[in-house]
Amino acid sequence: MLIRAEISSKRYTNKNFFEAVLALYEEGLKKGECRQVEHIVDYIVSLLGASYFYFSHRNAVRKFYGGLEETDIVEIHVRTLKDIVSRMLFD
Repeated sequence: MLIRAEISSKRYTNKNFFEAVLALYEEGLKKGECRQVEHIVDYIVSLLGASYFYFSHRNAVRKFYGGLEETDIVEIHVRTLKDIVSRMLFD
């Protein structure tokens, strides 16, 4: 990824999305809707990584989906991510 340094540094200093996800987890934990995990930051980073990788490399990974339309692949990916989150935090 060739991005100018100043753009890249601004992107990583904006933690609004990360903080929102963390706040949702903490709210769910207080309500007893989520299970306690050892290091929630790593869970969030891993989930964001799974999301980012697909969308940043979708042209390369699309070939692994057997010729499905991109809208179908995105639906599959969203279902998979929901399943991952459910298993990580709610089982």
